[in-house]
Amino acid sequence: LNRRMRNRMSGGVRGRRQKPSPTRSVDVSAQSAETVKVGYYFSNNFQEGMDDRAPKSGYSYEYLQKLASYTGWKYEYVYGEWDELFEKLKDGEIDLMAGVAYSEDRVDQIGYPDSEMLNETFYIYKDTDDSSMQCGDIASYSGKKIGTLKGDQRMTAALEQWKARHRADIEIEYYSDLTECARVFNEQQIDGFVSADNVVSSYSGITPVEKIGKQLFYLCTAKEREDLLSELNMAMSIMNEQDAVEVDELRNKYYTETTVSVFLSQQEQQWMKEHAQITVGYLADYLPYCDKAEDGSATGLVSDIVPDLFDALSGDYDPEIIYRCFDDQQEMLDCLKNGEVDFVMPVSDGKWYAEQEEFVQSSAVVAFPIALVYREPYDNEVTSRIAVNQNNLRQYWYTLANYPDAEIVMYDGIEACIDAVNSGEADSTLLSANRRNFWRKLCAQQSRHP
Repeated sequence: LNRRMRNRMSGGVRGRRQKPSPTRSVDVSAQSAETVKVGYYFSNNFQEGMDDRAPKSGYSYEYLQKLASYTGWKYEYVYGEWDELFEKLKDGEIDLMAGVAYSEDRVDQIGYPDSEMLNETFYIYKDTDDSSMQCGDIASYSGKKIGTLKGDQRMTAALEQWKARHRADIEIEYYSDLTECARVFNEQQIDGFVSADNVVSSYSGITPVEKIGKQLFYLCTAKEREDLLSELNMAMSIMNEQDAVEVDELRNKYYTETTVSVFLSQQEQQWMKEHAQITVGYLADYLPYCDKAEDGSATGLVSDIVPDLFDALSGDYDPEIIYRCFDDQQEMLDCLKNGEVDFVMPVSDGKWYAEQEEFVQSSAVVAFPIALVYREPYDNEVTSRIAVNQNNLRQYWYTLANYPDAEIVMYDGIEACIDAVNSGEADSTLLSANRRNFWRKLCAQQSRHP
């Protein structure tokens, strides 16, 4: 038997990198490298590391490094506060500055590239137990004190604009840093505070109540550095087109609206109060994902991942977890639909498959390549007749979706599928490449059936 890895992934599509067109390439030779002065101010998860000896991190920092891989720039960091550095950018004392919002007043003062570097979202956060402020109900904010950081022009402007736009009767309190703001919030001196979605995603005891704005932010150049702006536009264009997956991963790492999903809605909190016990359905003989140990306990990824899922939730929810093993995936899904189990794993990520089986999926827990297993030699007929485990709906729906012209032959278990391929009853079968126990079996069978 041979194993051919297909470029299909569960949970996403891996993009293909294209070679830059010669007309759009950027010269990164040593001779072309130049030193670029970058205005560098502190902002959580955006720019951290405020002297040359401090390790640097954050969205902007990693974005700058990616750009340098195209342009060959070497950076000289000029540290300071946002307002101070912006004045230096206008005066041409620095060449580049990240995190600048667009303004008609600034167009004649600095150089804006064709594309933004970041789209940031701001929220008002409140105490989880505070039900007095309600999303969309502006009157419920009457008399509330909302904190913001006076040194962070982005979130402060978002709050002030939201207040003016909705004529919200709130008092805005200004603080020097997030630590001070958090302290007075914990002491209940203020009712809420504003922050970007990425900054407070790991905090507990708070929940976002109102989205107050989104804003585009740019990596800008000094006005007289048209040469630098032209090079920046070229590099950003290549990044956005040919490294789109990598740029998306960087955004998701630091800045994404999905980070607020760690905060639970009132309905979710109520559901948890009513469910001190959680029943988890899983499949037998499906390592490394799941299996039933000799003592009857669950083993594999399911026993590792499920407790971690609840530990990652905000608050102190700590349910009793009961694992229920199934030999047949259809039976497992039927029990999910009738409420005998609360959730199950693993299931495929296909949306059409989920609709047919009437369940709701989480985001992907793990991604893995799919292997096509067949007898040598390989030819165009290896997917004509595909063996499928009748107890595994994931394999069935995946085969149906990706090989619609194939004849599907059902067998009782994956071992029977492999035997069918060996005997010639089937041309091939599909397996997760992570199921190493079956790879070992394949090798053993290969030696028995030369």
